[in-house]
This record gives sequence, structure tokens and C-alpha cells, in this order.
Amino acid sequence: MQHTILRPISSHELELEPDHKLGIHSGRDVPLTFFPAPVGTGIEFVRTDKDIEGRNPVIKAKIENVADTTLCTQIVNADGVGVGTIEHLMAAIVALGIDNMRIHVGGPEVPIMDGSSLRFIEMLDRAGIEAQDAPRKAIKIIKPVQVESKGRIAILKPSSETIYSTEIDFEDSLIGHQHFEMVLTADNFREELAAARTFGYVEDVEMLQKMGKAMGATPNNAVAVKRSDKTIVSPEGLRYKGNEEFVRHKMLDAVGDLALWGAPIVGTYYGYKAGHEMHALLLKELAQKPDCWIEIDLDGAGLLKTLPQAADVVSSRVTA
Repeated sequence: MQHTILRPISSHELELEPDHKLGIHSGRDVPLTFFPAPVGTGIEFVRTDKDIEGRNPVIKAKIENVADTTLCTQIVNADGVGVGTIEHLMAAIVALGIDNMRIHVGGPEVPIMDGSSLRFIEMLDRAGIEAQDAPRKAIKIIKPVQVESKGRIAILKPSSETIYSTEIDFEDSLIGHQHFEMVLTADNFREELAAARTFGYVEDVEMLQKMGKAMGATPNNAVAVKRSDKTIVSPEGLRYKGNEEFVRHKMLDAVGDLALWGAPIVGTYYGYKAGHEMHALLLKELAQKPDCWIEIDLDGAGLLKTLPQAADVVSSRVTA
């Protein structure tokens, strides 16, 4: 069955630290409210600030609306109204199996919260999730689809489960080479991915701010890495063993970006040095190859019911 939330919920209901309310790139305080939506709505963002007066405020969370993938994923409608940094919220939505929801955003991007999906999960849990009287559709990958660019790779290939496999390789020895793989279920997402925060180098902040990016970034809403002496500046340190927070966050991004297909994807995703741009390219390639996937009824197929639970993480490996 399709699902929506039981009641509206606003970020004002959460006790948020001041820099958790900001757009990480715009630096603006951004209010956020979730609303239930009817069957077939999908995920819609609605801009509620004065910046877009006289224009259509609704932006569908679909791959055809992706307009920019520089340091985040931004979607834009035909009137030029957009919203960015949607990937952490989209990851929480798809992982919890929510199909229909309206998201009111009072600015040009979703607030960063603590840099992970945790607070979005909290909002969705507080709102509650309700089954709707309509079948839940998904696509099943039946032939591999792959994109490559500048040494980066993103692939979708057939599988009876939804599996994510992410590999990163940084010259910085603090992060280094890491690989993480797991079956995507709601429990796995909560336990293995949801707390993984976005990260960046302290030395790059000034350059990014000259580009109009990272205006709201702080060591409290992202993992701040100091390249010069290979240290973590953020007071909390890292949340996962063996520095795995970096690769896990890249996987979290992939889950959120691939949610822009608009339906669950049953198959194995693999990304090597892949980011928002590669994920958008992969979904666009998938759209151009309808012979590589079929639509299925998740309720009828029972695929989600047979997925392993939270303890059944496929594998985890870190080398630096």
C-alpha cells in the first residue's frame, strides 16, 4: 500500500540549535512543515517565502526537475522556482516508505539540521505514517545501467533486493579509501545511515563562500575536517567506527538522490566516487533505457516483506 503521514508537523516542534535551522549554502533560517497528501501525489516541495511571489510555488521531486548538482541536489519547476539540499530529507522519506507528502519550505533550500537525516526521521516519526488505499508501485532493474565520467562510476544492476554499495577514495589519509554496502530497509537506514553527516574541509570554506555556497556551514551542522593536520574540528567527533561516517554519508546522499525517480528501485546500486551529478546522470540514463527495468506492484510481489532486517548489513570495509 502507498503511505503518507498522519498529521502535519513543523520543524518548530523540534528543539533545534540555531545553526540547524539554516540552509547550509544560503545561510538563511528556513522553516519547514510536512503535510499529508492524497494517493498519487508523490513528493512535492512548496516554497512559501516571498521570494517567489506570482510564480508557481510547487516543485515535484522528480529527476526531470533536477537543475543543479553542485554540492547538493536542487530541483526547479517550469517557473524557475527551486529548492535545494533536498537529498537528506528525500533519503529519510524513501527509506521510511512514504510515497505521498507535501513539504512547505520557507526559503531556497531545506534546512541542514545536524547535517544528517536524523531530525527528518524524528519529524516523520512524530507525524506518524498512514497506509493509503492504493497499491505501491516500484521499478525492478532487469538489465544493468551504467554511467561513467572522469573516473567516477554509478551503476544500477538486477537484484531481488534493494542494495546500496558505495566506494570513496580520498587522497587525504584521514578519509582515504572506504567501501560500505547494505540492504536498504527502514531499520537499516535508521541504524546504519541516518546519523551520517555531510562533511567538508575547513580550508575550502572561504573559497566556497565566495561562490555563494556554504554560507550557513558550521562545525555543528557538518563534519569539519582540517586537511592541514588531518583532524576533525567538529566538537562531536565522528559517529561511526573507523571513520566510516564519510562513506556512509555518501551512501545516504545516493539514497536521497535516487529517490527522485519517484518510486522505489529494486536492484543494486554501486557508486565509485559518485556524487549528486553522477546520480542525476544515472537516473536520466535509466529513463532513456526502458528495456532495463519493469514496473512492479510491491504489495503483490512481496519484495519488501522479504528484505533482511537491521542486523543483516551485507558488508562493511574501510581501508585508509
